[in-house]
Formats: sequence, C-alpha cells, structure tokens
Amino acid sequence: MHASKLLVAAAVAGVAGVAVQANAAPVRTLHLVERGGGLAVVDNPPKAAHRYDFSAGDIVVVSRDLYAPGGARAGSLRLVCVATTATTQQCSGTESLAGGTLELAGVSGPAPSTTVAVIGGTGAYGGARGTSVSTDRHGGGDVADQIVTLVP
Repeated sequence: MHASKLLVAAAVAGVAGVAVQANAAPVRTLHLVERGGGLAVVDNPPKAAHRYDFSAGDIVVVSRDLYAPGGARAGSLRLVCVATTATTQQCSGTESLAGGTLELAGVSGPAPSTTVAVIGGTGAYGGARGTSVSTDRHGGGDVADQIVTLVP
C-alpha cells in the first residue's frame, strides 16, 4: 500500500478554481499535489510480517507536504489512520494551508484513488464541507494528485 493512499486532498488560497452551477452558489474546486513527508506505523499485536500488513488496531501516522500544481509549496497534511481490517483504515486529519485549515475524515483502502469527506475548516475555510479525492500518479513514486470540491 502506498503512503499516498492514506492521504487525502487539500486546498489552498490562490490555486482555487471556481465553477458555478446554474441557480446555485459557487462550488470551489481546488487542486494540489502531495509528496514528501513521512509515514510511521504502530504495529499493534498481532505483529505483521511486513510493514503494510495491517491488522485491526494498527495505527498509521502520516505527514506530507502539499504543493500547488506549478510547484510552489502550499501547506502540509497530517493524518492519523486506524486499521479496521487488513485493507481498510479509518482516517482523520488536517490540511494546514495559507489562510486556514481543512478537516478531513473517511475510509482509506488499497484502491489507487480515495474519496473522503471535508467536514470543516478554519479561517478562509471556516464551515467548509465537500469531498476530497486523492489519486496516485502512475509511475510517479509516492506522489498523488488531489482535487477538493467545496460546496456552499
């Protein structure tokens, strides 16, 4: 399992695109790239034969750097995930960005793309809600593209 599958999307002021639905408030679509950082696994009993052989109760702590599509540093991602099965983790985390934070929660698994909920935020993202999608890049090592959709 790639560390980026434990990660979720992010947002940052200045890289947001705005789409407008007919007769509705604007929907904000934000694009970021996650890479770098670190990953720590707390392997609670029963002990795993390999680092990513999870069992219920194992904990994964994720720290990643976030970048704008053009390469400028945009913030950071911090997540804590608890394995609920060998292939599923329940995750919660915070994206720290210019202007505020986004709070994220959801389930992560071995698929190349993970969708989670945006359940709140602070500062420029106060009251944020929506979805966040993190998709591994093919052949890109431990890099993922993120798309966040914030709804009114």
